[in-house]
Amino acid sequence: MTSLSFKELVLCHPFYYGKIIAGWEAAERCFHNISFHAEESLPNTLLLVKSNENHLCVLEIALSNPQIVGIIFYGLDTVYLPSILETHAKKQKKPFFFLRNPDGERLKQRIDELLLLKKQNLFHFATKQMTNYWLDLLNRKDIKEVLKRLNLFMETEVLFFNTQKILQIIYPTLYSQKDFQVLKVIRNHDETLPEGFSLVTNQEKNFYLFQMLSPNKKIIGYFLFEKKSTSLSVFEISLLDAIVPTIVTWVKQTVITKSIHLKYKDQFLYDILNNNIDSEQEMIEMAKLWDMDFLPNPQVFAINLGDSIPITKDVIIRLQKLFQADHIPFKIYTTHLSHRIVGIVFPTTNMEQAERKKLLNDWMDRIQKKIQKIFPGLQTTIGIGRVHPSNLEIHQSFQEAKISLQMYDYVPMTKGFIHYDEIGYVRLLSYIHDDLLSDFSMQYLQELIVHDQKNETDLIDTLYSYCNHNGDVIESAQNLFIHPNTLRQRLKKIEAILQMDLNNYTNIVNLMLALKIEKTMNI
Repeated sequence: MTSLSFKELVLCHPFYYGKIIAGWEAAERCFHNISFHAEESLPNTLLLVKSNENHLCVLEIALSNPQIVGIIFYGLDTVYLPSILETHAKKQKKPFFFLRNPDGERLKQRIDELLLLKKQNLFHFATKQMTNYWLDLLNRKDIKEVLKRLNLFMETEVLFFNTQKILQIIYPTLYSQKDFQVLKVIRNHDETLPEGFSLVTNQEKNFYLFQMLSPNKKIIGYFLFEKKSTSLSVFEISLLDAIVPTIVTWVKQTVITKSIHLKYKDQFLYDILNNNIDSEQEMIEMAKLWDMDFLPNPQVFAINLGDSIPITKDVIIRLQKLFQADHIPFKIYTTHLSHRIVGIVFPTTNMEQAERKKLLNDWMDRIQKKIQKIFPGLQTTIGIGRVHPSNLEIHQSFQEAKISLQMYDYVPMTKGFIHYDEIGYVRLLSYIHDDLLSDFSMQYLQELIVHDQKNETDLIDTLYSYCNHNGDVIESAQNLFIHPNTLRQRLKKIEAILQMDLNNYTNIVNLMLALKIEKTMNI
């Protein structure tokens, strides 16, 4: 005689919409008779009871009737059910459902159809509609409810892992990623396992790993659940196959949502960096929408990305991940603006300025080494603005970071990054038009440049070395590989050509600025 288990029944429309009141642990039980009257029940009967308070006594009798293996309470009205009925159903191991459906005869007709399909080995056609149920549940509720229902049906906790096999905590669970740091495959794609399944272990328990594929055969994630029986049941396989389109939909929705979220987050950071927000309180409140914690004393860094490799979206994402604060007392939020990655740095502890600078420098040095390791051809330079007490001054630190990048090549002894407060007087020159700078430089150096060109001498280099060594004749001579007396003779010649006294402080300052413009800034 053909029979159905309650697990098979909930795979079919409309029974998967039923509320499981109690007794699901006995869902493997089977029935092959359907009745509306408890007293007329044959062995292995599913009882259909219309929902009203007058039938509560019927339920109590039915739960004690050994002929009845399960009950569907149906109707449009929700009736209060005493907890004793749930306890009784659990004790008697009888699945007990409530289904919002007004027509008991249609329910009976549907169950008869399912029994017939089962008899003709066509039951799989009935379970295909289960896919729509999961999609509907996702739309009406959310992914948490989908996984809660799946856990109930599977009678075990089903965990979701992304494509990198990282556990996604979607609902409260006793597991964490640490429990699955090492997953070793026991069996994979052999005859004992259905397609898409592997048997794995974390050295403590064995699990089934189910690989989910999108319609174009792209991996979208994995389900992991504990192995509690010798083999997977048809019910478990059908259930997981049916839920895959829902997970595909959810993953796509999540990607789109994250993209929109990131777009608005980037716009928010752009507004901050460009002084488009009116008050600090507004800024802090808006930051909370993106789980960002804005603290006092921020500063900004900006990273120029060289053009040695294509700067794709994937490269930007990987670089931004590197710039997440790691083992340092800072919160860091980054965005991508044009050809730069820009980060806002907030200290999470009180510290002296010198200590903060050292920690940040050490971290920047580690980051650049990581970048070189991951992207060997990518050249990066980092400009760092000053610390400002108010979040409303973040835009000022951003401007300073950009100036630092512009001046990077003009300041000696820099190692991949430079602070605005290290630039010195050179930063003043960045605000002056190149024509004015060139005119200033030529005013003091033109005669010397013309003399070098006519006579093939290098008096400009001599003067540059002398100024760079703070007027120390011995050190300058060593740098030029000449005798100190030779240097003294050259300096007298320079004084004669320029008609300047090199012992005059003002003259030296003017010459140093002119040389910085000519030799270092290359203007």
